[in-house]
Amino acid sequence: MIQLAIFHLSMTIAKREGGKRSLIAMASYRSGEKLYSELYEKTNLYNHRTVKPEAFILKPDYVPNEFLDRQTLWNKMELAEKSPNAQLCREVNVALPIELNNSDQRMLIEDFVKDNFVSEGMIADVAIHRDDENNPHAHIMLTMREVDSEGNILNKRKRIPKLDENGNQIFNEKGQRVTVSIKTNDWDRKSLVSEIRKDWADKVNQYLKDRNIDQQITEKSHAELGKKELPTIHEGFYSKKLEDKGVISELKRKNLEIQSYNDILAELDKLESQEKVLKQDQNFTLKFEKTFSPLEKGELKNLSKELKLFINDENIDKRLGELKRWENSLIFNNKMEIQKQRLMLSKISSERDMLTKANEILDKQAERFFKKSYPSLNIDKFSNHEVRAMVNETIFRKQLLNKDQLAEVIYNERVIEKEESKKIFKEKP
Repeated sequence: MIQLAIFHLSMTIAKREGGKRSLIAMASYRSGEKLYSELYEKTNLYNHRTVKPEAFILKPDYVPNEFLDRQTLWNKMELAEKSPNAQLCREVNVALPIELNNSDQRMLIEDFVKDNFVSEGMIADVAIHRDDENNPHAHIMLTMREVDSEGNILNKRKRIPKLDENGNQIFNEKGQRVTVSIKTNDWDRKSLVSEIRKDWADKVNQYLKDRNIDQQITEKSHAELGKKELPTIHEGFYSKKLEDKGVISELKRKNLEIQSYNDILAELDKLESQEKVLKQDQNFTLKFEKTFSPLEKGELKNLSKELKLFINDENIDKRLGELKRWENSLIFNNKMEIQKQRLMLSKISSERDMLTKANEILDKQAERFFKKSYPSLNIDKFSNHEVRAMVNETIFRKQLLNKDQLAEVIYNERVIEKEESKKIFKEKP
């Protein structure tokens, strides 16, 4: 009997967000390479990983070779975007099949990227992460703009003549030619995600079949498959014996994670009945934006001023991580004077308290939005991070999410939390 292997593929668009996000920083974090940002005049280096990422760039043949240099590529792309809220790149995250060896994983991801992205004119920066041998995955950063054979960065839109039904040029009242603005490519077509999900599943299954591996994956949702739960792994005698001694084996830990995920899927089943109720309720309206009380707004403003930090989920988590690493470096520093050490630890404690307060306000806002948006779901089944992730995704899409979309948000959030928990003790303060 053919067993189902793990399928995960998601696509997001990275935005500049008023200068809070950098393509160079993203590329440096994913590749582990030291990169200098010309726009922000800052050097980025993230060398916290226990296993060096396997990073490489793939491009169309006609694009000059200078774009194979990571620093050159992303500086050119970053400088080409002028808007403070510009879309910087697309990113595809995909789980690699652990049934394949490292070499086959590399060949597989190259085939996938060339067929789906490079063939359409995109340049792809791929980073394979293998820190966790049970979770090899690839980050694929994709350019938003085309590059011609001369190395010019092309516009996302162009103007063409507006024609009448007979194909003749239309002129305005002043006798001037009328033009219309169109996109230079269809990379943002709605069907793209479903296309690449299917192709990834097809390619993985072919690789597994060619190597006589009795596994397969599917891009289809739980509903399409008629299944809602993930199968647990057979633990065996050895695992049970360890459990009797109070030791949690790796298989047992995996099964606990699977069971937790299955519990979430069972909870998300309630969405189906909720949708029927909302359709019948003509008075139901929802604003897809974050709302705070006047008191909360005042508190956030003061906290932002004290912390010298724009208050959002990403910045709070990043700063808490920095404080933890700073605290660790102080605790293990035997050469520092006790008085100075205590002063710094007190400063860390004070800043952490303010960040905790900011987190509490964001949690309250997310809780209010979640309860109004998804009244059939029990909020206690989810962590605060998961609730906020679901709320943020709902607001970003400006529509209520279905069961599969919420499940993917939760899966991504758990992967992120797992990686962050590892990183926090490995990065420099």
